Amino acid sequence: MSELTIKQMTKPEREALAKLIRQRERLAKTAAAERSAALLADFEQQADREYSWNEDDVWRSAVLAAREEIAKAQTRIADRCRELGIPGPFQPTLSVGWHQQRASVGMERAKMRQVAKRRIEQIEASARTAIERASAAAQEALLVGGLDTEAAKMFAESLPVVEELMPRLDMAQLQQALIEQRPIDRGFGRIGYDDE
Repeated sequence: MSELTIKQMTKPEREALAKLIRQRERLAKTAAAERSAALLADFEQQADREYSWNEDDVWRSAVLAAREEIAKAQTRIADRCRELGIPGPFQPTLSVGWHQQRASVGMERAKMRQVAKRRIEQIEASARTAIERASAAAQEALLVGGLDTEAAKMFAESLPVVEELMPRLDMAQLQQALIEQRPIDRGFGRIGYDDE
């Protein structure tokens, strides 16, 4: 939207649009939270899904081939059992089955769920930031476009950006902070941990 178009709006129109933008921002944030819940539910559904041996052509042919070989092996085992005089009810058998490696068993599913939750939280946080940025940009265009004096416009442009407020981490400073936080070993008069 051009500054000229904004200048043509009345102050009540700009205020009404700014209010609408804020309402849409709240709605979009609510939608982002709902989407997070839907993503987590989708993860749970994927983790709970059971795969049947006959739902895939490759799986089906592998299982059928295995069953065929098992049948041959069972015949050989039964023949040998008869030779050895092992009665039918006591003869060992061989079988093949389709067993799914269930992530829900043990701690694996819990770990995957935590990873999924953290990833979904990151996705939602990024979405919320994008929503807020878009809302702020639209509100700023409305408000700055309605400013008349150069002093007001310069003030609006002088507001700091997040990169200025949150500079990149300095590894040397982090190492120094870590050293300063380590406990002093009073027994030997040295600084550090007793990990050695």
